[in-house]
Amino acid sequence: MFSLFIIYVAITGQGSWVDTTFVSDALGKECPVMIYLPEGYDPQGSEQYPVIYWLHGWGNHYNSYPLLQKTVMDSLITEGVIQKTILVKAEGWCEPYEGSMWCNSARYGAYEDFLVSDLIEFTEEAFQAIPDPACRSISGHSMGGTGSLDVGFRHTDLYAGIAAFAATPDFTTGMGHLIPLVIAECPETEPPYTYSWDNGYYTSALFLYSGGYSPNLSAPDSIDFLLDQTGEVIDSVYARWEEHNPAHMVKLLGSQVNDISIFFNCGTADKGMGYLTNCAFADTLNSLQIPHVYLIDSGGHSLSKRRFTAGVLFLDSCMLETGISFNEKIPGVLHVESASPNPFSRSISFCYMLSEETPVRIEIYDSSGRLVDLPLQTTQSPGRHSLNYSPNDLPSGLYIARFTDSFTSSCVKCLLLNQ
Repeated sequence: MFSLFIIYVAITGQGSWVDTTFVSDALGKECPVMIYLPEGYDPQGSEQYPVIYWLHGWGNHYNSYPLLQKTVMDSLITEGVIQKTILVKAEGWCEPYEGSMWCNSARYGAYEDFLVSDLIEFTEEAFQAIPDPACRSISGHSMGGTGSLDVGFRHTDLYAGIAAFAATPDFTTGMGHLIPLVIAECPETEPPYTYSWDNGYYTSALFLYSGGYSPNLSAPDSIDFLLDQTGEVIDSVYARWEEHNPAHMVKLLGSQVNDISIFFNCGTADKGMGYLTNCAFADTLNSLQIPHVYLIDSGGHSLSKRRFTAGVLFLDSCMLETGISFNEKIPGVLHVESASPNPFSRSISFCYMLSEETPVRIEIYDSSGRLVDLPLQTTQSPGRHSLNYSPNDLPSGLYIARFTDSFTSSCVKCLLLNQ
């Protein structure tokens, strides 16, 4: 049994934040946690609530984004758009690289066990949380987005849905873009390269990931770094990373992946490898015919009200039977039905369906994420639509067609073979 000691309660508007701590057996220490309680929450009452577990990003703490998240939760609950819901925010910051990757690591600690065992047990004993996997979801931003996919896919029996923001869900695609950035941060202009936490942002990110996915307490820095001195990926190290790679995990899950609903979001201006890895992850899910919602916008890496709102709406539609589906809450959801022929040479035909009248934008990106064409930007009526696209002087190669309506986006990979 947990004893609840409330450090402070900040009440403004409808809901309230409770900031408290509990001792985690998995981590062997006292852990801070912040809990949003909806308006009317009665600790002595009989009403119970679904729970969203939130994982913060690299360098942040459990108490980040409190005003943004409270504003969104208050608004959606007050307007009756979602059911009354508890939001639980855990602490995943740790030494020496300012993050944990939310996984079990000899370098950082057993953060996965902390999430799926201690945190759920604490929440359901100390608060009026519904003790049912159908009423739990996991969500997060950046490191927390990647962690929510990793933990969610490992424990499809514990959560109803995942909502990942600005995650890195496809390591293989990401490495091709990240490695040159890491090499550019090295003090040397040619091999042998040396890697240090102080080299720069992208090198530091690899240290963070290595501490989570390839710890080695007998090695320098207690990690097996991903790259060798020539800048090449060390296969034996990357094999350990693959165990946490969401794009790889869904291929192994088989029918189990259908036990959990998937939402993810990324902005086209997200630095580094974010945007292309999310598009590649969407391609993997599409190829496996795994249902999901992929929300693309023009933003960068930060969490926004619009993004968080979309994720909460999605998770609410996953937990229990509310009678309001996500597609009904978010107008204008666009569904791409086909792109053929693919590969293509002279032209390709896109067919898509709109649920209601909405602005539609179709963009063409090259494999580096650069916008190269804008074949459509208009408002269209509900129903089935098609566009016959002929590229103008584009070289052969892989392209991504991005379809955007008033709120959501879908991507299709297209291969152009010039004759």
